[in-house]
This record gives sequence, C-alpha cells and structure tokens, in this order.
Amino acid sequence: HADVLLAMRRGGWLERAGVTVLQGTWQGVLPPLCDEADPPFDAIFFDTFAEGADELFRFHELLPGLLRPGGVYSYFNGIASHDAFLHRVYCEAARRHLHSLGLTATFEPVRVSVAPGTWEGAEAGRNWWALEHYSLPVCVRRRREEGE
Repeated sequence: HADVLLAMRRGGWLERAGVTVLQGTWQGVLPPLCDEADPPFDAIFFDTFAEGADELFRFHELLPGLLRPGGVYSYFNGIASHDAFLHRVYCEAARRHLHSLGLTATFEPVRVSVAPGTWEGAEAGRNWWALEHYSLPVCVRRRREEGE
C-alpha cells in the first residue's frame, strides 16, 4: 500500500541493513525470488488483510523457495475471525498445509480485549477481530536434519 511504503520510507526502513522491502503484489514480486539458488529470507511476515484462504495457501506454496531452513514465518491470521470453531478449523488446515511444505506451525493464543465503541463508524463487517483470543501463527522452516 502506498501509505505504508511512504511511512516506511520516512522511518528509514528502506535503508536499514538486513531489511528488504518489496513493492508490488506478492503474486508479482515473490515467484521470481523462488528461482534463486538459496532462499533469500530469514524471516517473513505476510499481511493477509483482504486475502482469502485460497490466496494464503498459494502464498504458503512459495515459502520453501523464500524462507531459509530455520527461518521464521508468521502472518495476519484473520480467516473466520468471527467464528471460533471455523477459525480453529482454518488454523488446523494451515498447520497441516505448512507441515507438508516443511514448516512446523504453532498458534499462540493472544488475548484480545476491545474497548466498547472501538468499531463505531467502521464500515460494516470491517472490525478485524471479534473473538476473545487471536491465534498468532509461529512457523519455522525445518532444517534438513529435522526431516526437511
């Protein structure tokens, strides 16, 4: 998003050592990076806002070519954020999918408390979380000796 890039530029993030900021859609900028001999990243965070489960799982398919063994991955886990049962189902589906790609995945519960009136004035359906706990994905690409 242009506003995010501007804030990162103003904050000096584009010049920081060890930080890579990719501009464009993930569908456009990431696949070519998967062709490199060694995966380029030690850590990845994917902001999945406005992405669905299909897009998330397509992104996950790229991780073996992007994330070094031992590297850490997380993402905004907002799928089914209004239904605890469905959210747990999606977490388990993601865990199994990531496992098949060579990553371990756990979901750490983080208590979410929303003050009354937080969502007042927000577009209908745009409150990003309605459950008592957020399931923070903590994923690590397994090393070869761990069965990669």
